[in-house]
Amino acid sequence: MVTVAGADGHLSNSESSYLGVFLIRIGEDQSILNELNTVSNDEVIRILRNLNYSDKQDLLYLWVEMATKSNGNTIGVFRIKDLSDSKDIIITLANMCNIEIDINKEYAFYF
Repeated sequence: MVTVAGADGHLSNSESSYLGVFLIRIGEDQSILNELNTVSNDEVIRILRNLNYSDKQDLLYLWVEMATKSNGNTIGVFRIKDLSDSKDIIITLANMCNIEIDINKEYAFYF
């Protein structure tokens, strides 16, 4: 997630917010946001692969949430298989990070 958010060398407010939420959920220090430019893609993938199952599912939830919000959706039930713009990205990231994924699982967002 840090790798994706920092791909353009810039961390927007919304990207920073999502990263902060995720780091809080997994009990990590948010200081990694300050180190964004020094963390390699390989290191990020290694860290994400070593997360426990619950944390990986939280990360997957945030990816789906970000994808639905980027399409202007804020309320509803969404499945990865229906995210035309982001589906392949989420599947690729999940595979890279050894995250179990069910493209038919429903994610409900009410914000």
